[in-house]
Amino acid sequence: SPSLLVGKHDGSMAMIDLCSAPTNRNIASVLVTVQRSVAGSGRATSLPSHCAGITSMKWYPHDNGLFVTGSADQTMRVWDTASMQSAFCLRIPASNQLMPGVHDIGMSKVSADHSLVALACSDTKIPVIDLRCGGIIHSFLGHSDHVTSVDWSPSDKNTIIS
Repeated sequence: SPSLLVGKHDGSMAMIDLCSAPTNRNIASVLVTVQRSVAGSGRATSLPSHCAGITSMKWYPHDNGLFVTGSADQTMRVWDTASMQSAFCLRIPASNQLMPGVHDIGMSKVSADHSLVALACSDTKIPVIDLRCGGIIHSFLGHSDHVTSVDWSPSDKNTIIS
């Protein structure tokens, strides 16, 4: 069933089953639902999460049972919705202590032959992580300050924009 992921500034997050959520589409009532669900009303599943604010959340484009989060705690995590556990965590050291952490996550929606994740971080580099090996396989250079957003081209599996 369709689900909504919600990440918060304190590092907590919830996955809401939209079929059992209230039909009111007002965002304020959805956020109240998240608060009550995490407290135990049963409409959402509270996930053990990051120790600082969640800055980015994306469904993995080729497996709807996985999603990826980035956080100000300087980590990127891959989550398995079947077990509701973090399946993988990678720490990305911060070179800029004023804005530490992972700011954005980019994954190719057109490539089914690679499992690469690009990160916008507090650094001037864009690390590219291969989820199959669990490490940084490349870093793109060229920015003079921290990177705040990153994405893959919607038509070319080998092109990243930042």
